Amino acid sequence: MTRALLLLFVLASCRSAPRPCDGGSCGGSATTQRWEERSPYNADVLFIVDPRVLAGDPARLRAAMGDLGREFAKSPHALDLHFAAVSSVLDGNGQPVNLFSGPCAPKSGAFLTAGHRACAAPPNFDGTLDQALACLAATADGESQPLAVARRLLEPAGRPEAYRDLFRESSIRLVVIITARDDASPEPAADPAALGAYLDALSPIRRTALQFSLIVPLPVLADGGARCTLAPAEAPVSRLLALARTAEQNAVTVELCSGDWTRALAEAFSLVGTGWTLCLPPGVRAGDGAPPPDCLVRQLTPSPTGPVTTLVPRCASGPPPCWETREDFLCDSRAALVFNRDCLPPAGSELALTCATP
Repeated sequence: MTRALLLLFVLASCRSAPRPCDGGSCGGSATTQRWEERSPYNADVLFIVDPRVLAGDPARLRAAMGDLGREFAKSPHALDLHFAAVSSVLDGNGQPVNLFSGPCAPKSGAFLTAGHRACAAPPNFDGTLDQALACLAATADGESQPLAVARRLLEPAGRPEAYRDLFRESSIRLVVIITARDDASPEPAADPAALGAYLDALSPIRRTALQFSLIVPLPVLADGGARCTLAPAEAPVSRLLALARTAEQNAVTVELCSGDWTRALAEAFSLVGTGWTLCLPPGVRAGDGAPPPDCLVRQLTPSPTGPVTTLVPRCASGPPPCWETREDFLCDSRAALVFNRDCLPPAGSELALTCATP
């Protein structure tokens, strides 16, 4: 099913002061910019979690997983989402161990599905996505083999029946490895040739469709601080870092003890052209000491009698759907618009942004 979300941005020059966009309108001339999204993207995400990380600080890991779930709600793109979470330790029969457990675990199947994030498409779990991703159960420890686990689930021939439909053709595939220790899989070897062959075997048609995000203890903490409860001791992850070097632009590494793992998702998806933000028109700035942009955002939803217009609040003023801005040096305006919503509106909807200029 194809969804189109037309984003209509209107840059208005409003001369009344001090808040020319108060009252639900903005006067003055307008400049229009248009973006059209052909969606949805199929996004299949596999979390492989070291049981020692979960045992080291369960509350911190679950909170971080919840943050990752909320990051998906900020995507301006329609996403047909599949999520699996398994242990980095295989069971006694060499099978992946499902980590989802509790009241917000999948009601059917072994992995979460979130449809097209359309407001009328119910997921297969109760609660919100961030709550579901945080529903992880402690499992038995053992030899950590995240690369063997990834191969077990990514290769169709050996994939367990419970995960048969996890990965789809023409999907963005993201493997997120969260571990406090290095990979101990029987293969591949740690040399670049073996790791390159491993990657090619997992994605023989188009390697760019497969992304790795490694949330691991890096050799030197960015702030020079001590290890955290998720990784209390120095644990070299040489093989995993070699994988990241071999994968080059298809891999992102994030410090396990950092306070923000969302970069593991944002950077990985930006690599395949599904970035989380949209640039504001020139003349509208955010951050760097600038005051908050004076803007209005409206959602125009199609109906039999014509578009229905709804004013969308700032995130500081109300729950999703809402919007906020942030500084982004990749934008000509150095300002980006971030949408935060639980689901996407119907096909044919528009978003209109009107901002006052100096």
